[in-house]
Amino acid sequence: MQPVRAPLARAVVLACQCGSAKNAIWRRTAFRRFASSGSKLLTRPNTPKPLPYKPVGPKPQPGDPPAKVSSEPAGSSSKAQPVSELVRSRWFPLFGIGAATVCISYFLAAQAVHWNMEPVERYAPGLEPQAPTGRPSIQSPVEFDLHLDKSEWRLGITKLRRKLAAEARGHVLEVAVGTGRNLEFYDWAGITATPEEVKKRALEKLNKVRGDRSKLADLGADEVRSFTGIDISPPMLDIALRRARQVVPQMAGALPKRPLFSQLASPGQHGLDCIALRDNKLRVFTTDAQSTLPSPPTGDKYDTIIQTFGLCSVRDPTLLLAKMASVLEPETGRIILLEHGRSWWDMVNGLLDRSARGHFERFGCWWNRDIELIVRDAERRVPGLEVVKLERPGLLTMGTHVWIELRLRRAVAIPKVDDGPGKSGERRSPDHEEKPSGSWFGNVSGSSSVLSVGGKPLGPKEP
Repeated sequence: MQPVRAPLARAVVLACQCGSAKNAIWRRTAFRRFASSGSKLLTRPNTPKPLPYKPVGPKPQPGDPPAKVSSEPAGSSSKAQPVSELVRSRWFPLFGIGAATVCISYFLAAQAVHWNMEPVERYAPGLEPQAPTGRPSIQSPVEFDLHLDKSEWRLGITKLRRKLAAEARGHVLEVAVGTGRNLEFYDWAGITATPEEVKKRALEKLNKVRGDRSKLADLGADEVRSFTGIDISPPMLDIALRRARQVVPQMAGALPKRPLFSQLASPGQHGLDCIALRDNKLRVFTTDAQSTLPSPPTGDKYDTIIQTFGLCSVRDPTLLLAKMASVLEPETGRIILLEHGRSWWDMVNGLLDRSARGHFERFGCWWNRDIELIVRDAERRVPGLEVVKLERPGLLTMGTHVWIELRLRRAVAIPKVDDGPGKSGERRSPDHEEKPSGSWFGNVSGSSSVLSVGGKPLGPKEP
């Protein structure tokens, strides 16, 4: 056995030596090529795996016409399926679409019949089942104010507030100022300017008129000289004072960080609780606008009277307009109103009527009142009152928002009213209330509210 094992061992050793020698020779050759050419180190070739066989069509010849490109998606059959075959293969989704269409159509038809046949709660202005207060009953004033931020921006009301405040000039009265959502848009320079700023503004005006002092009065006629805000709710005025501290110049040092009207107010004009700032040029009163309106700091008439969304929140809106006219400067003065009420579309009016009670319970106002009817009634009943402009701005509001401007052709003498509408303006008994109409497609026949002061109705407007 010894002689056989020795040759086998020698053969194995020689084979290993030969393999290692071949590897060494191959490595030396690769390194030499890399050093001489500067290329990457050679590696053993990695042959790709064979791909599945795909038949290759004949190559196009120079004389062949161009191939047509198919517009059909890959995998689709060029043959059109017959309708019967399509119904058999896709009967379930087709049945679902048909059933959904029938259900939606039935629901819309039932709603239309219900809205047309069922009686709708609709009352003349001032004859609603509950007197409006203009104050939220379900939510707090803070929640009420926050709720309006996004909705007013979406509906373009913020833009209209800015336009409304830009029209203010002279002695300004804002009725139902609420939480003061118009305060940030007024030009306060004429009220809050320091003595140095007053001198600077006077010099600028003098330069504009080239030294002609007779024209200085015309330049100052367009600025706000005083501001008076009134509201019936002290909690709403707390928020208005907080907003005034933020947006009105020089108010941060005049009011505390958390002002409370009940703590800061003192008896003022007509015995009303009042906060007066900036030498009585900036005042806030708590009062019912239907009973008492304070006079301006100087004089007895206002140049501009502003109200936003207030005619829907008072017992007798026609009387409120008469009270505004009694403190307005004749001829040059303006009453500017931004209100919401009935639309020019009957479908929208039907929706307003059906949701009016729920809206009243939340916000304290009847938003389905016919504002144009109220204004025309006041124009007819208040001597000298005239509508200058009445338009419905904004497409998203579908005609429910109304911009109104009124002026007074001459002074109107209205006797003093201490208890709102007066004796003959009290609410009627339920037996005399207007009955709801049976169809929501009709229009309001007219206002049953009679404007009367001291038991005598105001006469018709003279030509």
